[in-house]
Amino acid sequence: MLIPYGDYKNSFLHDVRPGDVLADMDEAPIKVLEITRVGVHSALANALSLLIYGQPIEVVFKAMKGNWGYEINKQDLFLIIYTPNV
Repeated sequence: MLIPYGDYKNSFLHDVRPGDVLADMDEAPIKVLEITRVGVHSALANALSLLIYGQPIEVVFKAMKGNWGYEINKQDLFLIIYTPNV
C-alpha cells in the first residue's frame, strides 16, 4: 500500500521496521515485510499506483491531498509491503 504522511498524521511510520505489527481501529493488524519511501512524482510511484490501485499516481495522490489537506507531505509516500498478522 502507498501511504501519505505529514508532520503529525502517520509520522510514526518513520520508526516502523520490517517485522513490526501495525493496527488501527478499522483494520485487522498487519505485519510489515518491507517499508520504504517513494517519490510522489517518480515513475516507480506511478507504476506502483497502477499495480495497487489501477489508477495513475496523479489521480491517487490528488485524492489523498483532498482527504488530508495541507498536512500531507507532497514529495514522497511510504510504500508498505505487508501480510495479515496471523
